[in-house]
Amino acid sequence: MRIATLLSLSATFLATSVFAQAEQAPIDLANPGDSADGKYIDPDELDVGFLYDISYNLVDKPDSDVQELFNGEVIILNYTFHNFEQEEVSIVGVGGQFVDPTNGQTLANITDANIGPVIIPPGDFRVFQQRVGINLPENNYLLAPGLYIVRGSQLALIGTRTQLTIVSEKPISLFNPQFLLLELLLVVTLGVAGYFAYTTYGVDYFQTTAKTAKVQPASPSADSAVDQSWLPEGHVKKLNKRKAK
Repeated sequence: MRIATLLSLSATFLATSVFAQAEQAPIDLANPGDSADGKYIDPDELDVGFLYDISYNLVDKPDSDVQELFNGEVIILNYTFHNFEQEEVSIVGVGGQFVDPTNGQTLANITDANIGPVIIPPGDFRVFQQRVGINLPENNYLLAPGLYIVRGSQLALIGTRTQLTIVSEKPISLFNPQFLLLELLLVVTLGVAGYFAYTTYGVDYFQTTAKTAKVQPASPSADSAVDQSWLPEGHVKKLNKRKAK
């Protein structure tokens, strides 16, 4: 009975330990020295560099040397990480920068974010994603993503390839609901203004024109329009006789 109890307690302790490791708090990427995975080190200071291959593409974007990004959209970087180390490595965070393509100066930082950890055994690979919201002044940038990698007790920020990007404002579609609402408001406004102008000025104008067209002065007859003063007297008499008949 005691042996069974001890085995049960041992199993419970083991399960609790594994659970505690799984629920370990994520590394503070800004202050990695406070975590259990050791301090942050510059990759250039490593005695032996990381053996890896990192590639990525932008989801729903065409493969191109220059990517056009629009403010307000969220881009997704789809990574493939190959581990050529003799030991497993873990991806614990993502970050990066937008830099000036002419001089390499950092213009904006991509917010660091914890992921996983994504554990990659030796000789294996993993696929994972990073979401980046775009909210930048219109300009040309180099997108320079970075990955936080743990190998043993070493934590390092590893850079990946850069991507030339053009950031601009998203064009407004003719079928955009907001644009359609503006069009509708404009049509209604013009309609109300036209109706008001017609009822205020148009009705009176057309009524006045109609009355003027109805009241026309009588045109003189053909006979009265003839000036007989210059005609010979005999000719005038003949005309009068014709009228009498």
